[in-house]
Amino acid sequence: MYSLTLILQYIAEFFTVLEVIILIISGIKSFIKLMKIELLKNSNIDFDELKLYFASRIIFALDFFIAADLIKSVTEPDITRLATLAIIVAIRTITSYSLNKEINSTMEIKDLNE
Repeated sequence: MYSLTLILQYIAEFFTVLEVIILIISGIKSFIKLMKIELLKNSNIDFDELKLYFASRIIFALDFFIAADLIKSVTEPDITRLATLAIIVAIRTITSYSLNKEINSTMEIKDLNE
């Protein structure tokens, strides 16, 4: 049983590292795209698309955070960890809902403009 717990802890740490890597790479890419938008006014990059890109990557990273926290909750159950997990899941749900609404409204605006 001890070895299974250890393996699950390593998997949870891997997911945590993966989450940070996704956030760092997405942040750097978004920053570069933002600089292109600001410095090259005739850039073919749309600011709304940039916002959606970055927000979707944040949600993707949150999925790994939730997975890691879920694994940690199984291996080391306590009320604080479960409460944290519940709050993160609620934030992720609200963010996903808002992002989906924004994506749909952006698509509708683009369809009207074409």
